[in-house]
Amino acid sequence: MAALFLKTANKRIYEDVCKVDDKISCGTVCRNLGRLTADGRICHVRVPGTDRYDSRTDMHNHLNCMQCGTAVDAPLDYRTKIDTTVAGMTGRQINRHRIIVENGKMLRTDPYEIRLMQNLYDAAVKQLSLKFEILNNEFKVLYARNPIHHIEGRVKAIESMVAKLRKKGLPPTIEAARESINDIAGVRVVCSYIDDVYRVAEMVERQTDIEIIKRQDYIRTPNYNGYRSLHLDIRMPVYLSDRTEHVTAEIQIRTIAMDFWASLEHDIRYKVDKTKLPEGINEEMLECSGKIAEIDRKMQDMYRRIKAAEKNTASPALSEPKKQDWE
Repeated sequence: MAALFLKTANKRIYEDVCKVDDKISCGTVCRNLGRLTADGRICHVRVPGTDRYDSRTDMHNHLNCMQCGTAVDAPLDYRTKIDTTVAGMTGRQINRHRIIVENGKMLRTDPYEIRLMQNLYDAAVKQLSLKFEILNNEFKVLYARNPIHHIEGRVKAIESMVAKLRKKGLPPTIEAARESINDIAGVRVVCSYIDDVYRVAEMVERQTDIEIIKRQDYIRTPNYNGYRSLHLDIRMPVYLSDRTEHVTAEIQIRTIAMDFWASLEHDIRYKVDKTKLPEGINEEMLECSGKIAEIDRKMQDMYRRIKAAEKNTASPALSEPKKQDWE
């Protein structure tokens, strides 16, 4: 039942309890909430217009919306010195204090602005995806093959944005999200070969309306856990009906083999309780990454040798761009 009490209004709690026992009365639920609060098993959070309850009973701060009553944990240390100082000044025992921040726009409590932001970044994902489709089609015409195997795009979920802002110690506002999170819009480009990764990146960097903010090459220098990919943080214009907005986005470019490892690693590392991972899993994942990288290089080498054998009969106009220096 503790999950029901996490910053939840008493009406919502009653509705949830009724799903388990439809004969229980609202008065019974309220009385039990009072007893649990008195016993210190839950915390009563007072916000305008309603009562809310929190399963966390340790000293911590809340950020309360003065309009809708939503309460969320504030990423601030509880300042016990305030309690001590006020107790010394007044001669009273201070159990806890509240810090109220007004006129703050909560990211999760402004549906209209959230929809506008999501639409903006969704447009960025679509524009980027279209750019890659155009480049891929042109490459097909020029060189009779596609360097891009497939394209994926997504807009970061609101919950993920809030969690990232809290991790950075920033307020959960739309303004903070747009200023500090570069991957609200994300596009992943999966290529056949390693050379294609750098070829596609070069084509992106030549786009005059795209500004490269940051480039991280995890292929030449893999991450500590074995992750391989090429990341480009960019700034780009999004053309709307009455204005042009500039937004940031993240482009991940990787091979099919890299994507295979990254997808399974994500399932194992982030969707499984880390405390239940058997000993040695991290080392085995790193070993698998090395083996997959070696296969990636061998497939690239075989493709190069095949193209070299065909080179004598190919028209110069249809010759592919020169070999990339990724090794």
